[in-house]
Order: sequence, then C-alpha cells, then structure tokens
Amino acid sequence: MIHNVRAKVARQRDLIHTNAEDQIVLSITNSNPPPFCTDLQIEAWVACLIEETCIEAKVKAMEQAVIDANNIYKEQLTISTKALKEDLQCIHNHMATVLAKAREDANNKIVQFKAHLVML
Repeated sequence: MIHNVRAKVARQRDLIHTNAEDQIVLSITNSNPPPFCTDLQIEAWVACLIEETCIEAKVKAMEQAVIDANNIYKEQLTISTKALKEDLQCIHNHMATVLAKAREDANNKIVQFKAHLVML
C-alpha cells in the first residue's frame, strides 16, 4: 500500500515537474506563451526558474562574446603586427637606398672637388 502511494506521488511529482519545465521553455522561447494554471507555489517556482534561466543564458552569451572579442583582438593584433613589421622593413630598405645614394653623391662630389683642386 505504501509502495503504491509512493509510486503515485512520484508520478504526480514527475508530471508537475515536466509541466513546469515545458512552461519554462515556452516562456523563454515564445514571446506570447500560453497561460500556466497550477498551484501558486508552483507558478512562483516556475517564474523563478524562468528568471534564473534567462540570467544564465545572458551570462553565457556575455562570456561567449568576451571570448569571441578576445579571439578577434588576437587575430587583429597578429595581422597588425605583421603589417607593421612589413612597413618597417620597407622604411628600412628605403632609408638604406637613400643613404647609399647620398654616399655615392658625396663621393662623386669629393672626387670632383679633388679633380678641381688638381687643376688649379
């Protein structure tokens, strides 16, 4: 007898739990969920679970957004660093070319000056 009562209570508890979970899912996924009519304490419990579930979903979304932003930042940093190194190498190469030309011009002027001195 006690075993049968326990089984009925467990079935009723499972039914209430299933209905409550269904209402939670409908309340979160549907902008206009169907009304939920049951015991006031169960309604309060469902409302609390809906709020907790929404908060947890927002937290997970924020955590994922932070992870995504961090990954994008790292990718952009890598791209920017590579571009900066390439730009610096181009500047270095250009300066080496300019300095080599300046040395060549200076040497030519020195040679011309010496040649002019010899002629005097």
